[in-house]
Amino acid sequence: MQFIRTLLLLIFFLQNFHYLRSQNSFNKVFGTYFTETGVNSVVLKDTSIMAFGTSSAQPYMSSQFYLVHVNQYGNLLWSKFYGASGVDQATRIIVDSDSTLILVGTVYDSLNTYDIKIIKIDTAGNVLFEKNYGTADWDFASNCIKLNDGTYAVCGKTYGNTVGLADAFVFGFKNNGDSLYFSTNGNAYNNYYYDLVQTTNDTLLLCGEWKDAAGFSQGIISKFSIGGNTFNSFIIHGASNYVCNSIDVNANGDYFVGVTYDSLTTAPDIMALVFSKSNYTVLLNNMTINGTNEEKCNEVRFINNTYQVSAYTTSYGLGNGDAAWFLFDLGGWFVTSRTFGTNEYNELFSMTSNFNNSILFTGVSTYSYGVEDLWLVNLDSLYNASATVSTQLDPNFIVEYDNSKEFKIYPSPFKDKIYIKSSAFNYDFTLMNLQGETILHCKNTNEISVSESISKGAYIFVITQNDKVFTGKLIKF
Repeated sequence: MQFIRTLLLLIFFLQNFHYLRSQNSFNKVFGTYFTETGVNSVVLKDTSIMAFGTSSAQPYMSSQFYLVHVNQYGNLLWSKFYGASGVDQATRIIVDSDSTLILVGTVYDSLNTYDIKIIKIDTAGNVLFEKNYGTADWDFASNCIKLNDGTYAVCGKTYGNTVGLADAFVFGFKNNGDSLYFSTNGNAYNNYYYDLVQTTNDTLLLCGEWKDAAGFSQGIISKFSIGGNTFNSFIIHGASNYVCNSIDVNANGDYFVGVTYDSLTTAPDIMALVFSKSNYTVLLNNMTINGTNEEKCNEVRFINNTYQVSAYTTSYGLGNGDAAWFLFDLGGWFVTSRTFGTNEYNELFSMTSNFNNSILFTGVSTYSYGVEDLWLVNLDSLYNASATVSTQLDPNFIVEYDNSKEFKIYPSPFKDKIYIKSSAFNYDFTLMNLQGETILHCKNTNEISVSESISKGAYIFVITQNDKVFTGKLIKF
């Protein structure tokens, strides 16, 4: 009898093995009725996730930093906005310690110039300090990493050292906000750094693009000596445009580089290369991603002894651009890939290792409300994610509606009728639950019947009229 029970348990385990391994996968979007974009996420010590991005939801502001805190299953815990009126564009979130994080981005300040913005917060989202850095001209941050000594390095482009042309830069600062160095590099034209990685205690590796006299892009890899503030650069070029989008190092310290390239007659494709750390000799060049339309490399990372590429593609036909991920073995040979998307625009910009050998992606998806939302996809250890995208409305944006506006919505709470008083024409009314699911939709009506079978609780309404959007909360009893 004991043998039979053991055998039945074994059969059950084998039948449910995939489910047991896959239960930490998710596919979720977060946001408001306006535009949100995710740039990257970090996994905290308690297994929860902080996702960082940009939002245009707050009134009278072009954009703000947007921080979303979710648990390990992707369920929303809280969210916050950071920034004053103007333009704040997120670049990176980094874990500073068990109790603090660093937010990095670009801000359009009161002096009508773009600067690097650094905000230090605790794990509850409270601001500890915020500072702006840069030249007297425009400065844009592309990426930021934490170094072995606890300081930070930011790369990007600056217009502060030239007249009308951009230079690539690397900027260092301490975790208390004190700046350390600001060094530039480039030719006589436009130059950009997009990504960086630390190779030794005193050396950074950066990648980007140099423009030539004809306006074509040349891929660039630069070694930066932190103590000496000096650069040693190597150019990758071809018949037309080569852009080094992302860089990492493998277990041997060799350079793993993601390149987007095209010729005068073909759409952009992706090539992931491995260079020798000693002399830039190409060690692997068989990781190519070619499609019928456009491909763009967003990030490369060496994770779990594999080469991984996060990309944007228009070749798979899921929508107006899709997110794609490719996995290669140590020999550079293709292992597997995944494509994610809806029937609109989708893109995953960054990836990081999560618990239980899963991979966490952050980006943007046009899934709900017809606008872009911050998007999180977690692949389990079998490289699967939920095929169903779920939506979570931002609770900070669920507010009481001001009935002094041109639409008067009443009553709240309501039972089976909602009334709209307005002299306006050509408007749409949508009622949704807190998960973003549409309960009802109608046009140009003053009296709306609501089924009594709908559960009691809070609901969100959205009224759109031409380019105006009115949102608020209603309670059903």
